[in-house]
Amino acid sequence: MSDKQVARMPIQASSVKKGTHCILKGRPCKVAEVKTSKTGKHGHAKANITGVCVLTAQKCNEVHPASHALVEFKLQKIDYLVTSVESYEGAWKILALDDSNEEVFFFSNPSNEDCKGAELAAAVQANADKSFSVCVIRAPVEIGDNDFRDEELIESFREDKA
Repeated sequence: MSDKQVARMPIQASSVKKGTHCILKGRPCKVAEVKTSKTGKHGHAKANITGVCVLTAQKCNEVHPASHALVEFKLQKIDYLVTSVESYEGAWKILALDDSNEEVFFFSNPSNEDCKGAELAAAVQANADKSFSVCVIRAPVEIGDNDFRDEELIESFREDKA
C-alpha cells in the first residue's frame, strides 16, 4: 500500500486505442475494442469503447462523442518480497517488503478468482523455509465525480531462487 498514486491523465475518446488503459464505468479497464462512427448529418462522431477491468475481469462498454475527455492511467505492477501471511477475517493478509525495506501489506480477495492471495498463502505455509515474491497491480477506481481511489490486486507470485 504505497502513498504514490497511479498516474492519470486526460485522453480524448477519439484517441483511445486497443491496449490503452482507461476508466470505463468507473473501473480501470484495458481497452479491448474501439469502434468509431462517422459524423452524421446533425451529430458528432461517436467512439464505442469496450474494455476489460484489470482488477475484476468484468467487461465494460461506453459510447462517447469523439471529442469527450476520458481518464487514461498507467497501470502499476510492483514486486514485493513476502515476509509472512496471516489469516484475517476469512481472507489472507500478506505482509511484504518493498524496495526500500518498508513493510507493506495486502489482503487477498476471496470473491475475486483473479486474486492469487489464497494460492500464495498456501504456498508460503507449505514451504516455510523458502522465500516468495509477489506481483501486485495497482489501478485507480472512480469513487465520485473526478475522485479516485487506488485499488490493488495480487496478480501473481513466484518462489525466489536462492
